[in-house]
Amino acid sequence: MTMPHLMNCSHSEDGWCLGCVTALWDEYNGPGKREAAKKGEKLTAAINNACKTLPDNAEIIIELSSGYADVELQIDGQFAAFTSSRDSLAESIHDATEHAKDWLSK
Repeated sequence: MTMPHLMNCSHSEDGWCLGCVTALWDEYNGPGKREAAKKGEKLTAAINNACKTLPDNAEIIIELSSGYADVELQIDGQFAAFTSSRDSLAESIHDATEHAKDWLSK
């Protein structure tokens, strides 16, 4: 029996082996959780970039449907950019922000 409070693996009486540490880590922070955390970090970075890059009167409209992430940016109520991605909402927000920067520079 694994007894973390005794500082040992279930098969050892004097410490933790790498295999058991990895198994314990995966039990609490499995691959799915790590991937979700990475996606969350990318999404947060994309939103923060949009907030820093775009003017205060910019509006981000997000629609998630059928596995797609559609992002429309409006600035002062006018269409500025639209992107759609099957893979990543973060990428859609990033791409829309870049398109809106181009739109603003015109």
